[in-house]
Amino acid sequence: MYVLFLFIHLVFAAVFYFFDRFPEAVIFLILGAVFFFAFGPFDFKKKTAQPASLGVSKIASHARAHALSFFKTGTYYIGFLLFYLSLYGIAYSLSKSLGMTPKVLYGWLTLSLSVVTLSAFAFFGTKHDVAYKIFRSNAFVFSTLHFFFLVYRLFWGGKFDPIFVTNVVLSLGSLATVVFVGNYGDRRQRSSAYLFFLAYSYVCALSLAMRIFGFDSAKSALAILFLESVAVFDGLTRIRQLKEFRSIGAYAGLVISYLAVVGIFVYVAARNADAFIISLALAISAFQTYLHAKYENYVSLASVLALVGLLYFETFFPRVSEGFFPFLLFCFGFPAGVAVFAKWKTFHQFDRQFLFGSGILHVLACFAGYFFRFSAYSILEISLLSLGSSVLFFLSYLGMRPHSAVKR
Repeated sequence: MYVLFLFIHLVFAAVFYFFDRFPEAVIFLILGAVFFFAFGPFDFKKKTAQPASLGVSKIASHARAHALSFFKTGTYYIGFLLFYLSLYGIAYSLSKSLGMTPKVLYGWLTLSLSVVTLSAFAFFGTKHDVAYKIFRSNAFVFSTLHFFFLVYRLFWGGKFDPIFVTNVVLSLGSLATVVFVGNYGDRRQRSSAYLFFLAYSYVCALSLAMRIFGFDSAKSALAILFLESVAVFDGLTRIRQLKEFRSIGAYAGLVISYLAVVGIFVYVAARNADAFIISLALAISAFQTYLHAKYENYVSLASVLALVGLLYFETFFPRVSEGFFPFLLFCFGFPAGVAVFAKWKTFHQFDRQFLFGSGILHVLACFAGYFFRFSAYSILEISLLSLGSSVLFFLSYLGMRPHSAVKR
């Protein structure tokens, strides 16, 4: 590896010397010498006998070893990152001489470097430790840079030229290869790489939907979130090479699915629901119901009730302005539906409490909303609301009694 570092810096020094950029040539010569001696098999320290005991506890020694390992790994990847950043400086300096824009020239340089490392990995495989380590390190840094480039061009404007798209595809493919092949670091490092692969895949899929097919950005973001949550939770980890990520994949799938639920609420608050959002909300509710039924996840059950309540609100709340009786039907329609479902099907011990509790919260919110909705209060209307609420509370008490069997 130290020979490779020296060779790369000598090549860049020669390029700058050829274009009469002598200060840059000298800088790359110095950096090449530093990398050569830093990573080479040279030991300039005088070996001395170590005392038998330094009086340092095992915990402190262990922490120091971890800190040194982290520092060593950090300097290694920072070196790669600085190398890629230096490529952009080179591209900026030589672009006018070559009649190309800096971005295009930088794309060609990074593409050439990635093709070289990928070819070396394809030829040697994981048997050659140095070739695989260079390919793996380049894949991490290459994909990290293009992840941020892709986010910037996607949301703040930018052209998706063929070279950039090729680099994105190649970086994602290199990262996927590293994740699938494995054989590096500890479990925590591999899990972090897998999570980054999921994030990069999401941004790439969103870019494909928005820039290639021209879909709505918000709807695309929500739909891809939902699809990725399903795939990550119980799909990808069925692949033999990804079985070690089953636990982290399950948690990631749950978090992504909850983000989709929150996204539905944000979208409806900003734009109102349409047929696509309603269909997506129903699909997410079905997936959350599956999660609760199989794993007794009450956060998923609460998500289902929240989504159903949101759709109910969007459908029937506009009719509330027609008078008190539509408002009365709106207040007790949702609890009635929840009670029927609780009578028909429950999965676990506390399902009835959640279902009837959501109905009670809905009625209490409607009761409070009555005084904000109607300027003229009526004793008869308030009495009818109180009567319906009392019936609901009694039915909820009967429904939540211990002898109410849970149907499985």
